[in-house]
Amino acid sequence: MDKSFWKKLGKLALNLAVALGTALAMVLLPTCCQAREEPGDEPQMEPAKLPTKADPEEGDASGVREAEEAPAETGETQFKDAPNEAATAELQAAPDPTPPAPPQTIELGDPPWLEAAAATHVGLVRPANEDRFFLGTWGSQEAAVAGVFDGMGGHGGGDLAAQIACQSVFHLLQGTALPDGDPARYEVLLRGLYEGDGAIRWRGKMELGRDNMGTTAVLTLLTPDGGLHLHCGDSRLYHYRGGELLFKTRDQTVVQMLVDNGQLLPEEAASHPLRARLTSCLGGGTSPGSMVVEPAWNREGAEQPARLTLQPGDLVLLCSDGLSGEVPPEALDHLVQAHGRHPATLVRECIQAALASGGHDNVTVVAMRWLGEADQGEPVDPPATKEVDQG
Repeated sequence: MDKSFWKKLGKLALNLAVALGTALAMVLLPTCCQAREEPGDEPQMEPAKLPTKADPEEGDASGVREAEEAPAETGETQFKDAPNEAATAELQAAPDPTPPAPPQTIELGDPPWLEAAAATHVGLVRPANEDRFFLGTWGSQEAAVAGVFDGMGGHGGGDLAAQIACQSVFHLLQGTALPDGDPARYEVLLRGLYEGDGAIRWRGKMELGRDNMGTTAVLTLLTPDGGLHLHCGDSRLYHYRGGELLFKTRDQTVVQMLVDNGQLLPEEAASHPLRARLTSCLGGGTSPGSMVVEPAWNREGAEQPARLTLQPGDLVLLCSDGLSGEVPPEALDHLVQAHGRHPATLVRECIQAALASGGHDNVTVVAMRWLGEADQGEPVDPPATKEVDQG
């Protein structure tokens, strides 16, 4: 046989190996959550409201409210907005080609050492918003806390999963006094995620008869002394200084795992067929205890990856993949450089950029500018000192 025959045979074998490898990854790697559903795949179910957890001092769920109600001002924890669909207005895409209206932005007026804002938008394709977030203070302005949750599951399951997780963390903070020290504070946030994971599994399996609904989560806590963070899934936290990226969380996805193992180039990740498959999430049909929260608190040494070392003017940005999946990294960096001193403006511009890129997914953004002891009237944006990209 001539050489061309063997060359064609070898090429066919290579193609079969690549196809088999992708198929095996889709079957063997979901020790994780299911892939996110594509827009319009499933009809949406109106989620049932969760029973509220009473504030231990006030006897009611202070801080949890519907859109038309005024925020509660009772209890140890004060939150700007409730962790539900009323946390901010979700603007549905117009049926005509009229440009989308800007999202309504929630701003955190206190504490004085921080400027913060948040908003969410349903996007231009999906019929409902399955993102949830909260933003508020914990311990009478001693700490600011924020969280973003991006649900998945179809038939309204993602909507409900994100709501359950968000309210689990929110209600735990509401009923817990702010402890001393970062390790104890980290443990409270971690416990909130585990309670959310368990509640999603129980609610989905026992009440609704399905176990595939899940959600991502990214949380941060900032104080006048610094901050800490933890996450699960592919919702991200970015830390900027002087407009330069210092750190971002590492996505818990199959594609990121392939990149880490040298099996995929970073530039190939955005178009890979497994880009939407998570390796960890809250709920999601995996066995209890399989959720992985990163970074873990290091009990053996002084180095703490979960801790954020902040300088006046630093920006902490949380988002769902409706932003990170639509807006290229260099474009996001440009937005931070242009609008990072004004969190409310930055949030609006980020959402508009996601919509301008197609708005294929729900998008949620929280921007927190840490002022520390600096005079709030003075612009503070020191140059970046070190760049550490863990993505």
